[in-house]
Amino acid sequence: WREFCKLAKTFYEREYKGMKIYRPVLRVEGELVAAHATDTSYPAAGTGSTTVDGTLRHTTNLGSGGPATSGEWDTTHDAANATNVYETSSPDYLCDADDWFYGSNYYLDIRRGIATFDTSGIGSATISAGVASWFVEDAYDKDNDATAYIALVESVPASNDDLVAGDYQKVGLDGIGGSFLVNNPTELTATGGRYDLSAGGAGGGQVEVDAYVDWTMDATGRTAISTSGITKLGLRHGHDTTDHQTANTASASAGASVYSFIYGKTADHTGTGSDPKLVVTYTAVTFIPHTVV
Repeated sequence: WREFCKLAKTFYEREYKGMKIYRPVLRVEGELVAAHATDTSYPAAGTGSTTVDGTLRHTTNLGSGGPATSGEWDTTHDAANATNVYETSSPDYLCDADDWFYGSNYYLDIRRGIATFDTSGIGSATISAGVASWFVEDAYDKDNDATAYIALVESVPASNDDLVAGDYQKVGLDGIGGSFLVNNPTELTATGGRYDLSAGGAGGGQVEVDAYVDWTMDATGRTAISTSGITKLGLRHGHDTTDHQTANTASASAGASVYSFIYGKTADHTGTGSDPKLVVTYTAVTFIPHTVV
């Protein structure tokens, strides 16, 4: 990539007052001004590359004694490690908070998503916009309450290109570049930038989305974008971020299960047409002039 950038800069050379400028520029009313550029990046499929995406799931089997008590919710919500790590499957559940019944047992699920993006090619620049997107196939919500949403947060996985069980406590920080915060972590969008499961049509049931869902970063969120390295993002369910227990299943029947999730595609799906993506719009900070030799 760096070699490509070096070659590409020759296409941006401009002669200006006897100097060469090596920045993307446009001529506006006779003056050279910095051009806006966009950087689109995707997580790598599988493991062993520079980036990764996937989900960390903690499931508690409550046996036949459910539904979940507040203490059992806390056991799942506050757990140090995920019981399952998914980073090589697609499509998959991208984020959830579920209280469900299957067979003869009750279960409680909380799943947190992670995606890392190589944004090192941006370099010295002023970022004006950042949009993180996941391709969502289905959305389901049976709670239909004020915390039925999916929030975009920052993450700090142990590795940029691999996920481990301990990353369950690495999704959502107490500030940009900070430490893990299980309750009310800093979100990277305004409140209206969350994906509202109820408003999105999933309130009370399941809907097919089959499209990208965008989380548009606010000014705080944009500071989480690395211009020289890896940007690390995550998804948390509103019940999870606010420590608000999902509605209990009312009786021992599959129909009483309370699901709230988004289901979609990861980077392991063939091609990049439905991969998670981060699109950053930026402007070069300054011109770098060089005297013509």
